[in-house]
Formats: sequence, structure tokens, C-alpha cells
Amino acid sequence: FMRIVRSSPELYRMLITGKDVDGKTQKVGEGNVLTRRIGESLLLFLWTTGKVTTESIPMDVVTLDEVQEMTLDQIDKVRARTGDSDIQFTLLLSTANMPELDIDHWYRMGTQEVWHTECPACGELSDLSDPAGIFPGRSIGYNDAAGEYEWRCPACESAIENPQVGRYIARNPGAPANMRSFLLPRTISPRMTPRDMIESW
Repeated sequence: FMRIVRSSPELYRMLITGKDVDGKTQKVGEGNVLTRRIGESLLLFLWTTGKVTTESIPMDVVTLDEVQEMTLDQIDKVRARTGDSDIQFTLLLSTANMPELDIDHWYRMGTQEVWHTECPACGELSDLSDPAGIFPGRSIGYNDAAGEYEWRCPACESAIENPQVGRYIARNPGAPANMRSFLLPRTISPRMTPRDMIESW
């Protein structure tokens, strides 16, 4: 979090300055690892296992990371903190471990938007990470001339240089409008090469 804030001079200035009782601007520092104040917003970094950490503070926005380590009742308890808010925004992030449990439970209730890479040759949109007949046999191939693996279009077998060109497509478009869910495949990571992907697999 602090690396992100420090990379934005305007945001960082808001973090390290505040107002005294007379309304004068003063330097207040970065806060501590559990509590940061930016402008009129208070950011708390807590955990779900404490006795009262999820109960005593009303919130507008809740972000839960590593949801696969949380039970559904812990998540409900934390989300209840937004009950009196006009915003009531919850963001859940995680690697899915078990089907229909933890983060997958929430993903299935939402729009289930999946990244589809666009082929520059034929225009086909494909989920290059889809294990149902596409990954890896039809989405990664070995280029003999270059001596390296490359992303490939499952439809026309053309090379794909940048799998980040494409768009999300909802598999469950009938989900409630306020319940969007996204699959973030490793194929769109700028650090993940086709070689890394196939060798990891």
C-alpha cells in the first residue's frame, strides 16, 4: 500500500499532512501499519480472526484479500460493517482453492466475467487459460524459427504477441448489476511468458 501511495506525490501529500484544531495544515506523518488517514478517509488494515476487529467500526468500503482463508460467516460479519453506508462496496480477492467454496462461491453469484484475448489475425476472442480443450494444447505452441514458445489463437493458430488485448465477457450476464465478478487469468500478466506458463503446467 505505501509503495502505491509514495508513487503518487499528491496522494502522499494528503497522507502526511492534516489539520490541527485551528484548521492549520501540519505534517502528521504516514500513520502506522494498521491505520492510515488520507484527507477525511480512514483506512484500516485488519484481519478477520480477531474477536472485535470486524465488529466495532462502521465502514463504506471493505476489501478482503486472501478470501480462501476466510469462512463465509467471517465475510458476512465484515460486510455487515457497511450496513449504514450509502456506498456499501465490497471487494473480494483471492486464488480459488475449492469449487463452490470461499472466493468461488462469490464468483458464481456474480457476472463471472472472463478475459478473452483478441487474435490480431482473425479477430476471434478466446480465453487462453480455459482448460476445457484450449489450454495448453491450443493456446501455446512452439515456434521452431524463434526457438521459443508463443501464445496462439485457438481458432486460426496464428501467433498472439500480446494476450492483454481483448475484453471481458460475462458468462452470467443475468447476475444482479451490483454483483460483478472477474476471473484474472495468469495469461494476461505482463510477467507471465508462454514458456513460464507451459513449464509451470
